[in-house]
Amino acid sequence: MLEKVLIVEDSNLQAKMYQTVFKGHPDCRLIFAQNGLEALDQLALEKDFNLIILDINMPKMNGLAFLEVMRRNGYGKIPVIIVSTEGKDEDIRRGLVAGAKAYIKKPWKPDQLRDLLNKVVA
Repeated sequence: MLEKVLIVEDSNLQAKMYQTVFKGHPDCRLIFAQNGLEALDQLALEKDFNLIILDINMPKMNGLAFLEVMRRNGYGKIPVIIVSTEGKDEDIRRGLVAGAKAYIKKPWKPDQLRDLLNKVVA
């Protein structure tokens, strides 16, 4: 069950799309960060995240750098779904090797993300 999700995304439009998708999980609390550095701060402040949804291209600290630091700092058990405009096979492979459980390319449809949520957090 999803209770708390960290969404690391610098686009306000994408953030609103996530809010729409998560309306199907009314007991889930969404925490937003605009970049990897803010996301690391949120991990230190908040506990018990069930999932992280992570963009790759962001200012200050990109998603892959965040993923590396996150894993190194002991948060490796939190499942991560990468959602990015970077969708070449090599990009996807790098994200999965870095520790993501799934990778979806933007633009995505709400049903695609819902299906991934069910698979990753099941």
